[in-house]
Amino acid sequence: MQYVKDIFEAFGGNERIRELTGEKYPTVSAWLQRASIPSKHWPALIEAAKLIGLDLSLETFLAIQRNRAEELAMRAAHSAAESASP
Repeated sequence: MQYVKDIFEAFGGNERIRELTGEKYPTVSAWLQRASIPSKHWPALIEAAKLIGLDLSLETFLAIQRNRAEELAMRAAHSAAESASP
C-alpha cells in the first residue's frame, strides 16, 4: 500500500473505515479527499487489518504520509483530466 486510497480500497470503502474508527461518514470522506488518516486511528486500522490478513503497519502509515503530496498531485491531475473531457 502506497496511498490512503489503497487503505480505503483494501477495507472496502468509506463505510468500513467509518465503522472501524467510530468517526462520522463525512469525516472519513474528508480523510480520503485530503489523503490523510489521523494517527490516533492508525492502531485500530492496524488491528483490523491483521484480522483480515492485510499487511498494514506503522511503517506503512509512515510511508503513506511521505507519499501524500504524490497522491494529492495524482488526484488533482485526474480531476483536471476529467474536467477537460467533453
